[in-house]
Amino acid sequence: MAVLFIMTANSIFAQRASKDEDSTRSFSHAFIGRFQGDSIELRWAPTSFVIWQHAAEEGWKLERIELSKSFYNLNDQSPLTGDTVFKAVPGGLIKPWTQEEMTLKAAKTDSNTGAALQLLYGPSVIPAASDPFGAMKKLEEDQARRFGFAMIAADFSSVTANALGLRFVDRNLKAGKAYLYRIYVPVYNSDLLMDTIQVIVDTRAPWEPTKVQKVFTESGDKEISINWPPLNDQFFSAYDIERSSDKKNWTVLNYKPYMVSKSFADESAGFYVDTTLEANYKTYHYRVRGYSAFGDKGLYSDIVSASSRDLKAPAPALDIKVIDLGMNKVKITWAAFATEKDFKGFYVGKSVEAAGTFPKISKLLNPSVREYIDDNINPLVSNYYVVITTDTSGNESVSYVAYADLMDTIAPAKPIGLTAEVDTFGYVYLNWKEGEEKDIIGYRVYWANDPNAEFSQITGDFVPGINYTDSIELNTLTEKVYYRVAAVDHRYNHSEMSDILTLNRPDKVAPVSPVILNYQTGDNQVSFQWINSTSTDVVKQILRRREGIGEWKILSEIANNKVDQYSDKTVEKKKDYTYEIIAVDDAGNFSEPSFPLELTIIDNGQREGVSGLRITKDDKNKSVQLNWILPAGKIAKVLVYKNNAEEGLIYYRTLTAKENAFKDNYSTPGASWAIKLVYSDGMDSAMSEEVK
Repeated sequence: MAVLFIMTANSIFAQRASKDEDSTRSFSHAFIGRFQGDSIELRWAPTSFVIWQHAAEEGWKLERIELSKSFYNLNDQSPLTGDTVFKAVPGGLIKPWTQEEMTLKAAKTDSNTGAALQLLYGPSVIPAASDPFGAMKKLEEDQARRFGFAMIAADFSSVTANALGLRFVDRNLKAGKAYLYRIYVPVYNSDLLMDTIQVIVDTRAPWEPTKVQKVFTESGDKEISINWPPLNDQFFSAYDIERSSDKKNWTVLNYKPYMVSKSFADESAGFYVDTTLEANYKTYHYRVRGYSAFGDKGLYSDIVSASSRDLKAPAPALDIKVIDLGMNKVKITWAAFATEKDFKGFYVGKSVEAAGTFPKISKLLNPSVREYIDDNINPLVSNYYVVITTDTSGNESVSYVAYADLMDTIAPAKPIGLTAEVDTFGYVYLNWKEGEEKDIIGYRVYWANDPNAEFSQITGDFVPGINYTDSIELNTLTEKVYYRVAAVDHRYNHSEMSDILTLNRPDKVAPVSPVILNYQTGDNQVSFQWINSTSTDVVKQILRRREGIGEWKILSEIANNKVDQYSDKTVEKKKDYTYEIIAVDDAGNFSEPSFPLELTIIDNGQREGVSGLRITKDDKNKSVQLNWILPAGKIAKVLVYKNNAEEGLIYYRTLTAKENAFKDNYSTPGASWAIKLVYSDGMDSAMSEEVK
């Protein structure tokens, strides 16, 4: 049994792609192994022509570590012991056969080995190209072909793999051990990214062949596709597809091992199409067996069975006509040349859309029938028909679409629910409820400046939806505008006009700007007053502030035009602020901002001190306990001052920024204490009151 640590994209491992998890590049080579009962067989392969050439010249370094436990027995909780240093296996530097070795061993090799070595050692023969880039491309294509053919040859022959220096059999084993192998090219090449790849092989369970998984078929006309998912490509390089008519006698369909083409995406499923069938509807049985990268075959897949079927549809019906018989009834007629031997008959399909689906509305009609009467017509919708020809295999052909042209003199109902919104640019957005009639194809929109005058149509044709955008003149003495809507059906019957919708033209005049009068600054606070806008339609005032040259931010939105003062308590010292006020009227027009108020909050250097300072005396132990409350702010440290016998306050102790208590075990009779704070910006608070 073996664990494959690293895979790569190569024919040797059935074109499986593997990449470094930390990058997008492929690994330089791949490495797998398996336990064969008395030996461990190892296989590896480079991932490109240049790596192959480099490794062939310098050789592959194969090393191992002997471990003490199985990595596949979950019940084995014994500690991991064994070798701690990789040791080279005998003959650990593995190179391809030389041409001289090939000559000596030729009688013992298969026919592919010589060709594979010629691909390795033979010179490239490149056709002439008209430009250097063309020559380079042809050289790359030739190298890729040589590399690919050689790797495929190694997949199908262990002798070829040995000859190319891509296989090793380790017989120096101990029962019950696991072995960690690693392989790399020992000579550095600055032009190549080379990896060291490892694999663990456990000797507690010999390798067992596997079968191709999840084989399934798809039937066609005198052909059957045999398919298998890409998960099998991690076990197999190529496949044999076999067919039988009795599950006893099997024939291989592919004359050589079948490989999934690399022209498909990496995750494409494998498939083989059998086109050598005798007839449709005859059952055939299939099984698939894979070739492993070690040159042997796996087990057969489960047997799958299928039969091809006739997929040729009969000729479609012609000359489709729909005749209105009145009373919501039509007759569909057609012509057809039903010459197919398996022709079965006709169906009639119906839809409300010419490009829609056509459910069958008739039973199967005899091949001699050429007409059908539909007595279930809805005159309020469009009615389209097709004639469907079918054969005994269920294949169907659909005719072209024919329309039922019905008489209709009934107009739609009057539209309702007409509403609209008008924006400040004079655009009117009209909406109304959709009519219930199925044959409505649209609506016409009308307008007037006077509800008693004749309304004019403003839509060139009908509007297919239930909304419309109009534009109106704003610079006019007429304050209102009026709209109506009429529905149109597919026979162009017009409904009665809707009720009149009255709209006010938007107000485009902005209100007068407020004027800031005066201001006052205090401790972290700015208060100011202003004169309100003189416009009578103001409904809101917006106060906004900008810090330095930053963005404007809204401080408050006052929902009237009466408030004329405001206090900003969120300012900070040493910062510049600008204030503006904007008036908004009931039409949503914004005034120009007031003349800005610009000011700087002065820092007087004074910071807030402690509060609640109290003292607790312990006369017995001659000690005192001080407690206080710290203010909010970025305090750097707390300073304790002491006054011994009216000598004046003298610095005594430094405490951390979060301490709010202090105990003095060396109290002097008559002494007093006070606290001062030092902030992170270097400023001090005032000295607290003395306590004694």
